[in-house]
Amino acid sequence: MGELRRFMRVETGLFVSGIAVSGFLAFNRMSWAVLFLAMAAFFSSAAIYSYNHRNDTAEDLVNNRKINRFASGRKGACIILFFISASFFCSLFLSSFSFAVYAASLLSGMLYSAFRIKRLYFVKNLYTGFAFSLVFLMGETASAFSYEMLGYLPVPFLSGIVLNLLGDIRGYEGDRAAGLKTLPVMLGVEKSGYVLQAAVWSLALLALYYSVFISIIPFMALLSFFLARHDMKITRACILLSFATMPLFIMVIRWI
Repeated sequence: MGELRRFMRVETGLFVSGIAVSGFLAFNRMSWAVLFLAMAAFFSSAAIYSYNHRNDTAEDLVNNRKINRFASGRKGACIILFFISASFFCSLFLSSFSFAVYAASLLSGMLYSAFRIKRLYFVKNLYTGFAFSLVFLMGETASAFSYEMLGYLPVPFLSGIVLNLLGDIRGYEGDRAAGLKTLPVMLGVEKSGYVLQAAVWSLALLALYYSVFISIIPFMALLSFFLARHDMKITRACILLSFATMPLFIMVIRWI
């Protein structure tokens, strides 16, 4: 069960669902559509990260000292197909615009692994930021679309960069052994840490400007603190919890 959880990255799926639901709650009236949105986002995230596992076996062997048993063979492929099917079914209950964004998000995530985008210096970080922006937009447009929604996308975009860069720092040894050109491999872990700190505080300032995101500021402060202490496990938990808990904050604000 533990290997399946790691294969699909449950905690990251909850983070992605939080991004989508936050977008929904910021621009839509509460409805049953939010449940289908959350499941579509979660299962598409599970599909993308599961597929990524099957393409990152060389790095995982160095970083984790073993390869996830679902990362090869028919069982893992069937699980990925199930996640894709489940996300597709849930997305059918969203607006046509939101469905199109969902399809673009899922496709971009699959292409990320299929074409090994992580081999492209810094492009992978920007690519991930773009993918997370699509997830937020999918939530925003679950009922309808307005141009005002686009102004909020820098926050999920930068959140994606922060999470991806943190993953690069944590996976430095494996990426270097595999010959990948991530930021830590090119600049070193220490300098990449400074870049990450700058991105974290930029994200906190953006959240202050767009008040709907203000609940992530304490998480960014904690993230910065534990990053400086080189506690990568808690640092990662801070960024994941920031958006995973945001829907609760937005609901409380709207209820008040």
